[in-house]
Amino acid sequence: MIKRIINYMLIALSFLFMQINSIAQCTFTGLNTSYCTNAASVALTPSVNNFTQYYVGNGVINSVFTPSVAGPGTHTISLNTCSSTSTSYTITSGTYSPALAFTVGTPVSLGDDQLSSNLPIGFTFNFFCTAYTDFYISSNGFITFSFNNGANGCCSGLSIPNTGPPNNLIAYCWTDMHPGNGGSITYTTIGTAPNRRLVVSLNNVPYYSNTPYVTCQTILYESTGVIEIHSFNQTSGTGHTKTMGIEDAGTFGFPVTGRNASQWGTSTEMYRWTPVPTCISTQTTIVAPSSISVTGLSAICNGASTQLTANGNTTYTWSTNSNSSSISVSPTSNTTYSVAATNSFGCVANAAVTVTVFPGAPTLAITSSTNAVCLGRTVTLTATGATGYTWTGGVTNGSTFTPTITSTYVVTGTNACGTGTAATSITVAPLSVSVLANPTVVCAGSTATLSAASAATSYSWFPVSANASSLIVSPLVSTIFTVSASDGTCSGNATVAVNANPVPIVVASPSISTVCSGVPVALNASGAISYTWTPGNLNGSAITVTPNAPTGYQVIGSNSLGCSAIANVVVITNASPTLNLTADNSLICAGNPVNLTVSGASTYTWDNGSNTTSLSVNPMVTTVYTVTGESNGCASSQAIVISVFIPTLAISGNTSICNGQSTTLTALGANTYAWNNGVTSAAIQISPVTNTIYSLTALTSSSGINCPSSASVQVIVKAVPSLTASATRTSMCRNENNVLTVAGANTYSWNTGANTSSITITPSLVTNITYSLIGTGSNGCTNTTSILIRVNSCTGIDQLTKSKELISVYPNPNNGSFEIKSESDLQISIVNELGQLVRTFELKAENQFKIQLNELPTGIYFVMGKKDNQSFAQKIIVQK
Repeated sequence: MIKRIINYMLIALSFLFMQINSIAQCTFTGLNTSYCTNAASVALTPSVNNFTQYYVGNGVINSVFTPSVAGPGTHTISLNTCSSTSTSYTITSGTYSPALAFTVGTPVSLGDDQLSSNLPIGFTFNFFCTAYTDFYISSNGFITFSFNNGANGCCSGLSIPNTGPPNNLIAYCWTDMHPGNGGSITYTTIGTAPNRRLVVSLNNVPYYSNTPYVTCQTILYESTGVIEIHSFNQTSGTGHTKTMGIEDAGTFGFPVTGRNASQWGTSTEMYRWTPVPTCISTQTTIVAPSSISVTGLSAICNGASTQLTANGNTTYTWSTNSNSSSISVSPTSNTTYSVAATNSFGCVANAAVTVTVFPGAPTLAITSSTNAVCLGRTVTLTATGATGYTWTGGVTNGSTFTPTITSTYVVTGTNACGTGTAATSITVAPLSVSVLANPTVVCAGSTATLSAASAATSYSWFPVSANASSLIVSPLVSTIFTVSASDGTCSGNATVAVNANPVPIVVASPSISTVCSGVPVALNASGAISYTWTPGNLNGSAITVTPNAPTGYQVIGSNSLGCSAIANVVVITNASPTLNLTADNSLICAGNPVNLTVSGASTYTWDNGSNTTSLSVNPMVTTVYTVTGESNGCASSQAIVISVFIPTLAISGNTSICNGQSTTLTALGANTYAWNNGVTSAAIQISPVTNTIYSLTALTSSSGINCPSSASVQVIVKAVPSLTASATRTSMCRNENNVLTVAGANTYSWNTGANTSSITITPSLVTNITYSLIGTGSNGCTNTTSILIRVNSCTGIDQLTKSKELISVYPNPNNGSFEIKSESDLQISIVNELGQLVRTFELKAENQFKIQLNELPTGIYFVMGKKDNQSFAQKIIVQK
């Protein structure tokens, strides 16, 4: 047994060392110490594959490192290794900072107790060391990565971890919520790989009781597996048990302290769950830049020189075959110089610069868009022949400007050799015309005001006939209006467009023109795309109204261009009867009779089909009864609620005991109690010896009524184990081995400290020793027993005087080899302690009255014989 246990321990230790060795070697290959920016992507390979692994760092997407994505600089790449059977998370609080507005993203429509279809995360997300690309949103305040047979988590947050569904979830406010009653749920993926984020937002989503509301945002981070919950408002609602935390398949859970299936509330806070890898391996690489800069003059005068200097790398090669960082050049014509540079990592970058050579100072030429304009017109002056230009009069070369007076404009041009000048004149006539329309878009037949502004003395409009600077027009179609202005010398024209949008032709009609008061009527309109009805401020081409008196309805219909027209509808009503519905009792015990009575109409129809003025009912639960009354062709309905009080009677207490134990049963939920054993208190103490059913009747008071109820519970009485203890022998010598054995239970506890069904004792004292034990059965019940062992000294070798006189045994005790001899003929038998014959022999003259015995097993033996009709015996102890 001990050898087998040791072997098991060695195997377990070997597996543990293998696992530790695998974790210790969670390194990866494939990453060089340096790269050029434009180097090719490389695949990263882990050294072991018996764990889930993922990479984190700039430029890494999945397991591929791309230098151009990482960009120039020093980058640390990490390999994180984890196991789904040992994944852990740290929980920290931080600064409330949502990723975006709570209403941004794709909306998800959920009603009460619903689970969405599978939705895309937008990237691969590691949760408890398992990779997921889809997720589900529950209406009850969590997201899950497993469909869980549609488990939506109704109706309050459970304690996590919990093996029952739902599992694999992130609970931001797991409780009974009802997004169908208001608020919004959205999700979206933002950012670029490998740093994308999934954002799930709740905005003013109510609890099932409608108030208060929940506004929070859950963020999942690509690569790192980090989870954040940003709460703007999660006010605690009375009776709402909530949970905030994460859980895998039910083995591991990480709730926020104090928020695991309890009532809590919070606002403007953030909690973060960060996965703790089983192992992290990091490497560093440098991405070198692949560009350089060149400084120096890019324009010179013929015969001059310039120094070009390359910067940013280590070695250089110019197109002039120079290998220094700077070169001095004196080109006689426009020349391009290129340089290739290599840095310390072997990365090559190229640059080129063109040196422009001027033969002398610039000779300027001016191009003008016009040399004469009316006041307010624009002119463009463009000079050529130099590299830079400066004009008088605030003119910018090649840009339009508006001269206000006749003037001469001078331009100065420069190049690498010097400066040159040129001039031109612009004549300005005193006239400009502008025209505005307010508004520029009208509905057909509506008015717009046209206004012209100019230094003119006369105006003429077309296609209307008017001579004023402003006028009001009402175009039926889109029209371009032109105004001509003149000061007698210069004239100018200006146009403005007024767009006339068509007006819809709206037609409205009722589904019926005469109805009973309070009966719905459908009103329909056509000819437009949107409609607003009054009274009621209702929208839509078809609405339903419930007039209680003759009513006129007006609808304004608008088309896609914002133009509208009006139509009217009149509905005539007849009065409906006013019903008076009463009950002789509004609160009863379940099944008790209630009489309902109605008046106020000519005929009646109850919701059960009865047509009488009174109705007797016996509801078992709270029930709404409705009756419809009709007079003169018009009907109305009235409802009444009959509340049924149903007592809640419960029995608590331990219903499973061991034989001989007692338990207390306690009843709750009533005012008076009567047990089937005659006790009338709420609690009874019982000690059954067999499985027994205890029943209870009770009365509960509410609002002046007493309602009966009953309940029962069965107390299971478990049997205690029947123990049987025995010993190899109950009388023994001290320092001998003796085996004690017990049966009848599953586990045992001896007063020696042993816990096996069989023990070996070797008492050293001469005394009577009681060995007691406790046995525990498979049902958890216990029993006790004991064994009395008498320990003798067994020190007298010659226990019988007669045997001492007739035979001698030497040595005694012995190790199985000893000698027996006598003084005369004897017939000898050796018997073991169980009375079994082991050997017989004779002592006689031929063997010199002695015999040598060898290899007797360990134990107690008796040498027995008979001489002169007198029996004798001597005890032998064999010890090895």
